[in-house]
Amino acid sequence: MQKAEMHYCRLCLRKDPPQHTELVAGANWKQYNCEKSIFVCNECHSEKQRDYREGRKLQFSSYLQKLHEETIADLDAQWNDPAFVKLKETSDRVRQVWDKAGRRERQKGIRRDWICEVLFPDLWFMDPTKIVDDYFGVMNFTYLQKQNRIQYLLEFVTHYLEPLREAYRNRARNRWDGIVAALNRKYSRIDKMVATPRWYDPTMKEYVENWYLLSLREDADERAASRESKKESFDRQTVNEQDIVNHREEVLRKEQEQESSQ
Repeated sequence: MQKAEMHYCRLCLRKDPPQHTELVAGANWKQYNCEKSIFVCNECHSEKQRDYREGRKLQFSSYLQKLHEETIADLDAQWNDPAFVKLKETSDRVRQVWDKAGRRERQKGIRRDWICEVLFPDLWFMDPTKIVDDYFGVMNFTYLQKQNRIQYLLEFVTHYLEPLREAYRNRARNRWDGIVAALNRKYSRIDKMVATPRWYDPTMKEYVENWYLLSLREDADERAASRESKKESFDRQTVNEQDIVNHREEVLRKEQEQESSQ
């Protein structure tokens, strides 16, 4: 009886000192790896996959950080372009900036939070002092009561700054939604600000979408051409049907003439 061939984990043999881990299918060796002659034990396989995932996450995180910085810098320069600063309506300014930058494809869109960073920096990066001032504006404290509480409140707000900023950032997001609604209402037959389907960003741990300016002129031309084509087709069909009716009437008339002549 022939003895089964013995295999060892190749990754374990590369360790210092080398470890002779015998591979047993179904025990410490996955059936798939066994069938494909991949001589790696389950433990080394899991470590390799974990290192790969962590490396990919770091690469994606650094790429996203670089993309964020470049996008913010570009949008800030475009938003503060002297040609658009004097526009009164924010929706007009947004449309001009997106149009000049060529952001008319979903691949060139910008995330809403990144847009709010540039358009509403006062709300997005709310200062602790302003948060405390807003709180005092709501609460009718006297001057002495404010002085007694201000130091404690500043320490509290500074410690919980990010959660407290979220309320102001929601205001910035709502403003952006209002600008989009105004733009789409004003340029309903020309352009439309739209967003890509929401997707989950594992690095930012939130759902995001990219906003870009969709041109409706081409669609309008296509619809007009389609209507004209349908009209021409209908006219041709009407003419053909009328020709058939005229032909039948002519045949019927000739038959009646022949019968009357007999």
